[in-house]
Amino acid sequence: MKKFIVLVFAVFSSFSAFCQVNYDQAIGVRLIGGTTISYKNYFANDNNAEFQVSFWKHGTRIAGLYEFNHSVDGINGLNFILGPGIHFGRWNKEYKDNHTGKGSEFGIDGIIGLDYGFAKIPINISVDWQPSIILAGGSDFTPNLGGIALRYTF
Repeated sequence: MKKFIVLVFAVFSSFSAFCQVNYDQAIGVRLIGGTTISYKNYFANDNNAEFQVSFWKHGTRIAGLYEFNHSVDGINGLNFILGPGIHFGRWNKEYKDNHTGKGSEFGIDGIIGLDYGFAKIPINISVDWQPSIILAGGSDFTPNLGGIALRYTF
């Protein structure tokens, strides 16, 4: 456990306090485990809200996340992201052992990942992990959400 705590401290201490993004908004597609439309809106403090609408063969999911951004020292444009969120989902057929038929769910999410904005072209890419806990419409931990995103920045 001591080694894990030291590792976490070392990782977080390598990030500077504030990120620097050269755009206010980004919209694009996030893939893996379905297709997601992703929209990010940055605030004055360089943190952002991300809104996601996901589609897969069994249903849809809408999520809202608040992401804290931290610059990675030595790599301009690369940010470490971490934050909480919520989601609402609907499924239209059997998609898990404990969910059959139609239904809906509500839960909380977390997100952790890396986000890179190119300096000379209006493109942003990211890779993240987004675990969630279903609170209503069942009870489940979903550790397999995440993806790779490509967004247009403006």
